[in-house]
Amino acid sequence: MSSRFEKPGHELGLVKVIAKGPKALMAREENGKEEWWPFSQIHENSEIWDDSKIGEEGKLIVTKWIAQQKEREVEED
Repeated sequence: MSSRFEKPGHELGLVKVIAKGPKALMAREENGKEEWWPFSQIHENSEIWDDSKIGEEGKLIVTKWIAQQKEREVEED
């Protein structure tokens, strides 16, 4: 069985965590875009994760699936 972590993720670049809920975090990207990202769709290679604190900055990598669902431009494998 394939894991979402075995496939390359989609890098959003440097983000800042600006809010957290029980199942997701809101990140502000360098371009100012703010969006909620479910913890279950954050790639294992991401610097930002469910234990990140509000105000923390780092590279956010999400699964390609969620990036496509949020209409991000994603490179095909």
